[in-house]
Amino acid sequence: MTKKYFNIIRNNYVISKLLRTVLKPMQRLCNILDRQIKMKVWANGEAVNYDGLSIQFPKNIGVGFCSNIYWNGVDGFEHRTWRIIRHFIECADYFIDIGSNIGFYSVLAMKVKPAIKLSSFEPIPSIYEKNVFFHRANGFSF
Repeated sequence: MTKKYFNIIRNNYVISKLLRTVLKPMQRLCNILDRQIKMKVWANGEAVNYDGLSIQFPKNIGVGFCSNIYWNGVDGFEHRTWRIIRHFIECADYFIDIGSNIGFYSVLAMKVKPAIKLSSFEPIPSIYEKNVFFHRANGFSF
């Protein structure tokens, strides 16, 4: 019954025009606020969901990755790349992650296919340390 009346009101030209005129500026403002919040409020030391996989970011490690995924889900970080990599991980026995940074794809690979053999290489010592912490936070060790 309510749906019927709502559709009658919604399809009324005058009411629709009035609502659009009033609500469009509010919608624009909400979009601006949404973008500002996502840019300025960072997620640090959070557990996030990426393509159905729970990923734990330790404090001060991968803050940019974590924030983008926290606010935008799988679309927050290389979703097209991940879809291709995930397809191959599901068919593979071995995963090599060269220049792995914090080891994001390595951790995802092990979460998708726990039995996969993994080689993860990060040549920069300070980033390698973060890689180790990231792996440990997600239940994996070297």
